[in-house]
Amino acid sequence: MIPIDTSAETKNCQIVLAKINDKESIAIVDTPGFDDSHHKSDTEILAEVTDLLVLQHECGINLKGIIYFHRIIDPKMPRSAQRYLNMFQLLCGDEAMTNVIVATTMWSKLANKTEGYVRQQELRDKMWRRMETLGSFVGAYDGTAEMAEQMIMDLASKQHVVLQIQREICIQGWLLDETAAGKSIAAELEQSVRDTRDQLSILDERIAQAYSAEANSRFNRERQIIEQRVEHQSIGRKRLKKNTWAEVSAKIEKTRKLDFKDGLAIFAVIIGTTVNIVLHFLPIG
Repeated sequence: MIPIDTSAETKNCQIVLAKINDKESIAIVDTPGFDDSHHKSDTEILAEVTDLLVLQHECGINLKGIIYFHRIIDPKMPRSAQRYLNMFQLLCGDEAMTNVIVATTMWSKLANKTEGYVRQQELRDKMWRRMETLGSFVGAYDGTAEMAEQMIMDLASKQHVVLQIQREICIQGWLLDETAAGKSIAAELEQSVRDTRDQLSILDERIAQAYSAEANSRFNRERQIIEQRVEHQSIGRKRLKKNTWAEVSAKIEKTRKLDFKDGLAIFAVIIGTTVNIVLHFLPIG
């Protein structure tokens, strides 16, 4: 079960293991946030989440659902958030929407709860209506452990699901830029590359025509910044072209040779985190 946090700037994945009974347990995985644009590019975010999902699939861990968090305190959906929502839908695919919960958070920070309900309804009408039509549940999360537990158990009662990007990469053998989610990022990246090239051409003309040493120095500093952007774009292109399935499979095989057999243990070792055990049993039924 993988919560997708669209607002928090999560740097690393964390796993919490909750017991249902003596034989069954649920792993709750906190992923990097989609809306971490201040620190990571869209390509980096997609690549990291895709690596995680491919790893989960190849380790034989059933995916019961995804919780998509959105802050209710945001007065309106920014353009970047709309883009990430579209990427999220392409990543999941229509068939998996019945296993998605959209949870609005940070209600305690609102001075007026009525305003929050109005915002949530606007989001349902403008942004999440299609997801609801396909079976997703939209609701407010009050921040309590009880409600978090209820969301988890609601998803745990469902049949496990394979996401669209998992089918595209693990079953069809596609590269990341061949997937639906990857294509949406690739198109934006290529446009960004073209824009950057145009900026470099204009800047080179200004450097050639610089009327003073000070102007020449300023233009060259600007060029260095743009060259760094070109380097990041080049890295992004390479990440979209990588064979995610082959890389993940190689990591799994290497970990198995270290005498790790359990799928969850292999998953935790590869993403480089520890598994926190919840000592109490979650209610079921």
